[in-house]
Order: sequence, then C-alpha cells, then structure tokens
Amino acid sequence: MNYECHLWGESFYKILIFSLIIIIIPIPTIEVFSYRQSSKIVQQKVSISNLNTVKQVGERIEFIFQDAHDLSLFLIQNEEVRSFFNWKTKIWISVQKK
Repeated sequence: MNYECHLWGESFYKILIFSLIIIIIPIPTIEVFSYRQSSKIVQQKVSISNLNTVKQVGERIEFIFQDAHDLSLFLIQNEEVRSFFNWKTKIWISVQKK
C-alpha cells in the first residue's frame, strides 16, 4: 500500500509539472507575438499621423502662398491702388531730393 501511494504521488507530481509547463510555455510566446504586433500597429499609426500632419502643413503653406498671390494680383490690377502708390512714391522721391 505504501508503494502504491508513493507511485501515485510521483505520478501526480509528474502530471502537475507537465501541466504547468504546457500552460506556462505558451504565455511568453503569446506575449512576444502580441508585443511585436502592437508595436508594428503603433508605428504605422504614428507614421500615418505624421504624414497627415505634414500634408496639412503643406496645404496651409500652399493656401498662404495662394492668398498672397491673389492679393498681389488684386493690388497690381486695381487702378486706384496703383495710383495711390504712384502718388506716394512721387511724394517720397520729392522728399528725398530736398
């Protein structure tokens, strides 16, 4: 009876250790895989966000240049504005000559 109890106890510990190994080994593997996947996803999202930021800045700069272009065309084409600046230039030149 003592020998049977010893065999049962030894088998129990072998099964327990085997079960723990079967349970514990996949956990780090899954953790490493999950970390790599989430890291890739985060890098992709950050890259997309940075690209969108650069696009928005570029569009804003383009808008500013277009606005400056339109304003300069307005100033060049408007007769009143040209005559005003021409008048101011004549006054400034006459002051400089004195």
